[in-house]
Amino acid sequence: MKEQNAVIYTRVSTTDQKMHGYSLENQKKRIEQYCESRNITIVKHYEEDHSAKNFNRPEYKKLKDFVFKNSKLIDLILTVKWDRFSRNIMEAYKEIDCFKKIGIIVNAIDQEIGNDISSIPTKAIYLAFAEQDNAIRSENTKHGMREAMRLGRWVNNAPKGYKNARDEFNKKVIVIDSQYAHLIRKAYKL
Repeated sequence: MKEQNAVIYTRVSTTDQKMHGYSLENQKKRIEQYCESRNITIVKHYEEDHSAKNFNRPEYKKLKDFVFKNSKLIDLILTVKWDRFSRNIMEAYKEIDCFKKIGIIVNAIDQEIGNDISSIPTKAIYLAFAEQDNAIRSENTKHGMREAMRLGRWVNNAPKGYKNARDEFNKKVIVIDSQYAHLIRKAYKL
C-alpha cells in the first residue's frame, strides 16, 4: 500500500470552547495517533472555532485553498467525527464531492467508512445525525431563550446605556452602565 499524506482538521463551535476546553487538543492527538499507526504523514493541520452549519469558516477556507493548490501531495482530509467536518448534509456532500473529483478522500477516524458504493448509506447516516443534532441544539437554545425572556431575563447584548452582567445565581441580567447612562437620560429627555 502506498504511503499517504493527510491534512487534518479539528473543530469546536465557539472561541470559548477553544480557549477554555480541551477538545481541540484531544482531537489533534487522536488523529496524530491514528495517522502514526497507519503510516500516514500529516502535511498540515487546521484548527477551527466556528459552527459547522455551513462551510463559511475561515480555517476551512484556508484548508480548501491549500488542498487544491497541493492536490498532488495530498490523499486524505481527516477529522475525528463527521460532525466536526459538517452539520449540514447537503453542503457536506458538495464539499466531499469537490475533493473526490481531485482524488482526495474525506474521512472521520471514529466513524471511518470506505469509499465504495456500500459505504453510501453509512456516510448519509453519520452526516444526517450531525445535522439532526445541530437542529435539536438550535431548537433547545430557542426554547431556553424564550423561557428566559418570559422570566424577565435579558438574553441578548445589552442595549446602549446598559451592560451585561450576572446576578447572584449566575443568571444573565443587564445593569445600568454608568459610563453611558447620562447620555441615555439626555436622549430620552430630548
